[in-house]
Amino acid sequence: MLITLKLLEGKLDEINFSQDLMREDFSQRLEDLDETTIARLGMHQRIINNLQNRMHIRRADKVILIYQ
Repeated sequence: MLITLKLLEGKLDEINFSQDLMREDFSQRLEDLDETTIARLGMHQRIINNLQNRMHIRRADKVILIYQ
């Protein structure tokens, strides 16, 4: 009975260790995903700003051409 109890405790320790590793891995993946998402959003925002600036410049150029 004592041997069975020790084996069960050992298996429980293995399961707990595996679960801890999975939690750490999952947490790290979430952090990585968060960082990647923020970086991509920043890139998209810069692209949008650049396009808006170009559109504004084109509109201004058209107005200048009209009044020349």
